[in-house]
Amino acid sequence: MKASGYGYRLGTGGVAILIVACGVQAAWAQSRVEVAKAEDSRGVELAGARIEQLEALLDAQQVKIQSLRDQIESLETQSTAAGRRAAVHKVVRELMEDSSFRESLYPDVQQVGYHKGFYIKSSDETFLLTVSAYTRWRWTGQNRQTDNPRLQGRQKQDDINGFEVEDLYFTFKGHIHTKDLTYRITTEGDTDISHDWRTYYAWINYRFADEVEFMAGLMKAPFGRQETLSKSALQFVDRSMANELFNLDRVILAGFHGTLAKRLSYTLAVANGIANRSDSPSREELDTNFAYMGRLVAHVLGKEIKGESDLAYSKDPQLEAGLSFVY
Repeated sequence: MKASGYGYRLGTGGVAILIVACGVQAAWAQSRVEVAKAEDSRGVELAGARIEQLEALLDAQQVKIQSLRDQIESLETQSTAAGRRAAVHKVVRELMEDSSFRESLYPDVQQVGYHKGFYIKSSDETFLLTVSAYTRWRWTGQNRQTDNPRLQGRQKQDDINGFEVEDLYFTFKGHIHTKDLTYRITTEGDTDISHDWRTYYAWINYRFADEVEFMAGLMKAPFGRQETLSKSALQFVDRSMANELFNLDRVILAGFHGTLAKRLSYTLAVANGIANRSDSPSREELDTNFAYMGRLVAHVLGKEIKGESDLAYSKDPQLEAGLSFVY
């Protein structure tokens, strides 16, 4: 019984020890789990903090990288802008070296130059004044006999040589306000007789259209062909004897002229008489009656013929037919 009781007791105590041991082991395991959980939680917290640090560092690096990119782009932009400015400056310098381009940018209010005469014109070309001159000189020589029986005492005479101003013209012409309103003033001087100056032309002309133009002033009468041409457009030095007989010289007139269909030119005018350009209605000299005159020219072949000769050497034939009258 004792032995049995002892054994029982011993068995019971062993079981109790085993239970205690199991409880201790379970508690130790539980503590290990809790420690592991704590360590894991702490590791997670540490890892999270580390990740946050890395993210912050990454953000800082991204900001720095973006700043560096902005600086590079700014430098590239400045370099490109500087290159563009240099290229533009080069082009501008090349353009400004061209005088015609400079004048187009900064036109002068008044322009002066030479083109078929010295001219002064406005930048918008609403005003033009051209000054030109034309002259003819003549040398004359006379070989006289040394002994002239017609002179008393049979005196010796020298030969005669000298220059003469046959013609000297100064012309002022151009337009005012518009190219359709033209004018011309020409003065003439020579050394033949009185050595004086006279007005050769003084007229104005307004163009309404190619078919209708109005003219008034001192000019050649629209009668005959050779007389209406300039001396520089003649084939010979002087005009023909027929022209000298029938021409009407210069008159003060007013009238209309134009060209119809580029084939028929006309002139109709009323003048203060004939061959009395210095006369006026208050002075009874040669003729104080009105003179009515007109001229009609058909351009049969080619364009309008400007002179007697064809210095331009036209390839196509030119032919004109006309008539004129005066009453």
